[in-house]
Amino acid sequence: MPKKPNEDLRRYWGIFRDDRFAPADLWHWFRGAYYHSGGQDSWPRDDFLQWLALDTKSWIEPALGPRGGQGWRIAADAVEVCRAEEAFIEHTREEALAAISGVSVRIGRLYVEQRLAHPRFWEIVWCFEPPVPIKGPNVDGAGRHHTDTPFSFRALSTVGHSDLQERVICAEAHVSGLVAEAIGHHQNCIHQLNGLLNHVKP
Repeated sequence: MPKKPNEDLRRYWGIFRDDRFAPADLWHWFRGAYYHSGGQDSWPRDDFLQWLALDTKSWIEPALGPRGGQGWRIAADAVEVCRAEEAFIEHTREEALAAISGVSVRIGRLYVEQRLAHPRFWEIVWCFEPPVPIKGPNVDGAGRHHTDTPFSFRALSTVGHSDLQERVICAEAHVSGLVAEAIGHHQNCIHQLNGLLNHVKP
């Protein structure tokens, strides 16, 4: 039994939880993937069930129906593992929410989201989407693909309140500096255009 759920177990857990499931239930949820992989059965028969390979999943156990019908469920120890992971995910979410509470944000917004590469973890995100194109690197010095790309940084849910506040202040100062540069550039352009107009006036 895995110490933590693999992606296959997470998928079954997300669908069935600790309920019993029969061939018709599996067919409802997995027939699309089955057909996409080249399956030919028009109803859950041997080929479909062999494709699912339930007998290779150590975390699935047989569970006969009330009248002896074929069925399965996620094994009790695997259910405990899944529930423990859910509790851990909720803990990191609450941890991240606690970290951002009370942090002052003048520019952009501060929120939490699950880490894409590791969905067991929640992380903190600061993001500012410029209303007009602004040149310059991201707050960490990395290049931005386009001048309208958002400025952002990410932090672990365990970050300290004061450290997070400092990072927000630095990010806001970085953006403010770039905005000031952009304003100065546009004012200079306006000044030059006004000078050009003065030369062409009769």
